[in-house]
Amino acid sequence: DVAASTGKPEQAEFLRQLGARQIVARSELQEGCEKALLKERWAGAVDTVGGDILFNVVKSLRYGGSAACCGLTAGMSFKGSVAPFILRGVNLLGVDSVELPLVVKASMWDKLSLQWKLGNLESLAEEVALEQLPAAIEQILAGQMVGRVLVRLD
Repeated sequence: DVAASTGKPEQAEFLRQLGARQIVARSELQEGCEKALLKERWAGAVDTVGGDILFNVVKSLRYGGSAACCGLTAGMSFKGSVAPFILRGVNLLGVDSVELPLVVKASMWDKLSLQWKLGNLESLAEEVALEQLPAAIEQILAGQMVGRVLVRLD
């Protein structure tokens, strides 16, 4: 069962359409920072946020679980203890897309564009003209944007 987290409750239905069976409020994943371990909850996780949310996810992994970290929107710091790693044998995996050999990247892009492609990706992108970009950036910084912004240069 896939769970998705968001700070935008109005996006819950969209996340369900992407395959989430459970929606977890971002605030819920921010609770428990002062504890060394949290209740075992997740078999695995993909974290695009970092910061306290990442550490709380790691502290909530079931025994032997893994979290893949591929983003830092909440910051680069990781204020944690070794407790989840020693007591539960969990793994924190960094996802590198920069130094990865080009042949491996091409293979992943093929899979993402063909066999793993989601049917409703168009709804994740908003197209703007170059002159609309400053307003779009303001929306992003204010946390009001969902998905991606594609800039038309014509």
